[in-house]
Amino acid sequence: MPEDHLFEAMEALSGTQLKWYKCRNGHQYAIGECGKPWVKARCAECGCEIGGIHHSLAKGNVNVSETRQDNTRTGHILGPPNRRSEFVDGVRTMSRLVTAITRLIIHGAMVISADKNPKQLERMIHPPIPSENIPKFLGDHLKFDFQSLCKSTGKSSDEVFIIIHLVIKRILNACHSSGVTYNAWKTKPLRQEWETVFSDTYVNPVLKDLKQHLHEAHTQIKEHSSNPFLELLNVPDPPITTQKVQNIHTLSTIWRYRRRVSMDDLKQELETTVLAERRNLELLLHFIGQEHRLGMLKYLPNILELQTLLLHQYSLNLDVSEAKQISIGEFIQNRPTEREQIYVKRLVQTFIQAWVLARADIRGTLELDEELFSQDLSEMSKLIIFLPVKKPYSCCLALIRYLVRTQNGFILKYINIKHDNNVHEEIHTTHVKESDVIAFDTNDDLVPVLYSYANYSLEVGKGMSIEYDLRALQSHIEDRFLRGKPLIQEDFALFTFRQDFRNAQKCTKLKENIPQEKLSRAMQREVLSHVKSLTDVCELLASLEIAVGFLASTGGDSELVIGSYLRDTLEFDTDKFKIPQECKVKHLLSLWQLLAVKRDRGFMLMNKDPFDTLPDDFKQPLADDMVKSLCDALPYITISNLIQQLHEFIVLKLSAVNDDDEVDMRADWGIKETLQAYLETKDEEILGFEEYFPDIVTLGNIWYTWRQLVITHK
Repeated sequence: MPEDHLFEAMEALSGTQLKWYKCRNGHQYAIGECGKPWVKARCAECGCEIGGIHHSLAKGNVNVSETRQDNTRTGHILGPPNRRSEFVDGVRTMSRLVTAITRLIIHGAMVISADKNPKQLERMIHPPIPSENIPKFLGDHLKFDFQSLCKSTGKSSDEVFIIIHLVIKRILNACHSSGVTYNAWKTKPLRQEWETVFSDTYVNPVLKDLKQHLHEAHTQIKEHSSNPFLELLNVPDPPITTQKVQNIHTLSTIWRYRRRVSMDDLKQELETTVLAERRNLELLLHFIGQEHRLGMLKYLPNILELQTLLLHQYSLNLDVSEAKQISIGEFIQNRPTEREQIYVKRLVQTFIQAWVLARADIRGTLELDEELFSQDLSEMSKLIIFLPVKKPYSCCLALIRYLVRTQNGFILKYINIKHDNNVHEEIHTTHVKESDVIAFDTNDDLVPVLYSYANYSLEVGKGMSIEYDLRALQSHIEDRFLRGKPLIQEDFALFTFRQDFRNAQKCTKLKENIPQEKLSRAMQREVLSHVKSLTDVCELLASLEIAVGFLASTGGDSELVIGSYLRDTLEFDTDKFKIPQECKVKHLLSLWQLLAVKRDRGFMLMNKDPFDTLPDDFKQPLADDMVKSLCDALPYITISNLIQQLHEFIVLKLSAVNDDDEVDMRADWGIKETLQAYLETKDEEILGFEEYFPDIVTLGNIWYTWRQLVITHK
């Protein structure tokens, strides 16, 4: 079971002044010196506000120093066997071979137990599976362990069976004297002690003299077997002579399993290298240990290119709900030429391949939906999975962050090994090229290099052996794959949904850069006369929202005609929009608000939710007495103005209720008091609202209130 490394870090630092906190999304961080917050910052995981000012903790953050607990997940948590990574890493103090053998032994014991008491095993397996499926589930894991062990050791399946037999034999011979019991697994220290005892007592002695053990086993098989084929396999190699083709099947050399040059064979060689020599091979050891992760880096440039295309196509032009409906295949099919479709399809396939390889490492490091790890990605998968967004955290951002940190972690280790004190180059993700990453294909690039530095020898009676020139191999890998590779900045281009710009912070920023004014009634009527269909409204709004995003950052001339800015600066086709020349940049927010109300009224009348980011707390139905009171009051209130102001309040305040700079609003607050206070900040009023709007209608009913207003005023 994987450990809770954060808890271990907290335990190790428990004697210091360091204090631990959680951001509003549950990500932990530490504060040093006095341990109390003094400045604000951003969470590295989700970007929300952390820290605080003058020992006052930021909203939604909590102190967890006194309530920390070990979140190590116990039981069987490997998941389905077809979701396991084909690469076996060492766990805690156990090497990768010891880990692979231990898992195989445990799975074997569980398979036996599954036939006797599957219900007991059912409580141990996470995620849970039906008891009737447990025997096959564990059997598939056992097969996977065996295949992994064959790959890790570079041995034939027969020799792997011998290795397992030798380990089990030691268990049976020593189980009564070892003192290892099932109860030893109840606490973390006891589990770690059990692993050490199990490894040192049963597994390591077999691996230490593996070559000798296998030779003795083959000798015993030869002596006790009457099978002529087995006898042939164990006959020493005869002197090299010319043989007739028809007699070649009588040679033991033809049938004997040969050790092959491979990455797994090299790993096995390095694990048996003496300690003194390993000190001179630190770079090679680290590279080979991380080879399967570093091999994924070749996908990073294509993944970043896919994100660039998606950002250009959809940023500020797509809602969350739309991103959950559109498939990535539709994006491919909408490319203008067949050549582009083929190119983008290749980028998508690259993304999927990288995700399949990396998801086992990513799992548990981020608060991703568990379904993302169990489902297979394809061209039918929804677009939101491929977009770099933080809320909800997407596969895309998790994958890019994982790959960037893999490169940076190895480069920093490389710098440390080489004692390089020079300032190392850093590049932004938007500038990453294939030549910037540690890019290689194991079979096409690394294995041929291994052959170049592998020395074969053949001795009569001993067969063939392989020795690697490890120092020369290390130098070649450094020169070819590592030297000159830069660090990559963790500054990712994030996707902006259309509704992301609808928050008070961005609108406030626009107002600070360009003072805003309201459109006159006459101008509002003229604008609405030119946008007849809902499609026209949506297209114009999409353009305006992009303009708001740019102008909020860059500022501009308040007297510039909006149509000219869209056409000349943003290079949009504005012929079909027909925006009046009187509409200036200083009217941008008012124009957006006018069209947003018209669009969302249309959505509401079509039974579509226009406020998909509004929390469910504010979508409580109106009671019968509330509906009656509201209908009685509406004749005395300017409904059109109320619809517009209530829409603005929902979009800019309630839909952004979790933004860092907003004050939390409770669903049991009255609409009248809350909206009236909001209107006073803008020095505006709604005729009849304060006198007649019913007090019993709360913010919890605001979605249905706006719906009732739209239906009444249609």
